[in-house]
Amino acid sequence: MASKRKSEVKVVIIGAGIAGLSAAQHLQQNGFQKITILEASDRIGGRIHTMAFGKTESDLVDLGAQWIHGEGKENSVYRLAKKYGMLKPLIRLEWGTGVCCNEEGKEIRQELVDDAIDKGFEIETELEKVYRRNRHLSEDELTIQDFYNKRFDQIVATDFPEVDREDAKSVFNYFLNLMRFDNGDDLRHLCSRNVGQYRSIGEKEDVCLPYGFQSVINALLRLMTKVKIILECAVDKIIWIDSKNRTNDVKMICADGTEFIADHVIVTCSLGYLQKYHENLFEPALPENKSQALYEIGYGTVNKIFLYYDEPFWTKGQGTIRFAWTDKNRDINSADEWYKAIHAFDEPHNNAHVLVGSVVGEEGKYIENLDKDEVSRICTQQIRMFLNDDSIPAPRDVLVTKWCSDKWSCGSYSYMKQESSESRRNDLSQPLYNDDNKPVVLFAGEAYHKTRYSTTDGARSSGIDQAQMLVNFYTNQCRRSF
Repeated sequence: MASKRKSEVKVVIIGAGIAGLSAAQHLQQNGFQKITILEASDRIGGRIHTMAFGKTESDLVDLGAQWIHGEGKENSVYRLAKKYGMLKPLIRLEWGTGVCCNEEGKEIRQELVDDAIDKGFEIETELEKVYRRNRHLSEDELTIQDFYNKRFDQIVATDFPEVDREDAKSVFNYFLNLMRFDNGDDLRHLCSRNVGQYRSIGEKEDVCLPYGFQSVINALLRLMTKVKIILECAVDKIIWIDSKNRTNDVKMICADGTEFIADHVIVTCSLGYLQKYHENLFEPALPENKSQALYEIGYGTVNKIFLYYDEPFWTKGQGTIRFAWTDKNRDINSADEWYKAIHAFDEPHNNAHVLVGSVVGEEGKYIENLDKDEVSRICTQQIRMFLNDDSIPAPRDVLVTKWCSDKWSCGSYSYMKQESSESRRNDLSQPLYNDDNKPVVLFAGEAYHKTRYSTTDGARSSGIDQAQMLVNFYTNQCRRSF
């Protein structure tokens, strides 16, 4: 097979989210000049979507990715944001502000809240050790939900005086909902053994972008001077081995009949999208180990509710309301009790008139079909009940995200469920090779990163890694030709 110069190699990237843009930027930086990004939707960014919500264009909300998870040079998004001045001023997310109340309107004292939450994070650390040390788990510890509940019951009985135990358990219930949000689905679906595969990085957990996460996307776009981006160009078919025409190229056929030919394609569709459509998308079909891996990695839904108030009823910087349901009322018995899945309403850093809450899993899917007036009514009722204040006004406007019903996202981010394993994630990230051992289809996105899945830096690093694989492929070819 004759070698090509990198400047002559045609690469098509499917998806203009942070993984696709990062792959394109890295390829351009390393001498590739024929790069095309095909984006099915009418905008750039994927599951990053910043928009104005309020009276002015500077009142922003992030519908998807909201924070950089981990402040430090290990984080590829943090490095990019810092290099191009996107973190001025530096805003670190503070989790300890605001009040924590139960449904009876009782505010739980802050010292007890802090102690219970610290215990929760200690259990999370214990879970990470389960994976690293390959510890045996009993049948009643296999899901994260079961593991936490068992440890919580032990801790409440031994570490808290009897007078505080009910409140401590209520705070733990809040913490469980927080973990649902953090992991992207009902904790009964997540495997205790696999928590340690995710690796935290950086000295601080979360850093906010003053002008929204779209600023990262805009920075990448400014760097890509030789990349062609085509919007509203959905790919219906990827023919990666063309036995009929005996060609080494990859052919993509779009919904409007347009065809693209490339030496390589980098697929950055969400895991949820590939779970739904891979059988019709690839020709020939994906190898069995990869198609099985698609289903054995979990993919959840996290939807946000934004409440806009003309006049905020809270003191700036102290607006967080954490919902600590008592044991007798915490269980979600039907989808119309979706409000019990909200762990808190928080103040976003870049919109002083808004409170934002999140609803995860089946309950998150359920609210996509609710009228916003109904969402407003129920959220107002819950805030009044927990704060024991019927004078709190209803919001002037409500915005609810719909990530599950979004045709191209089909949800929010990935997680490790019961049948997931490290080997399955490896299967997921492996390229498809043609008969000449050329990597013709590569895969990038948050779900394909081994240790930073569910994060934007995992998606960015995955895109860079796949692009580097092509850089190495042509560098080695060039060496062999001499």
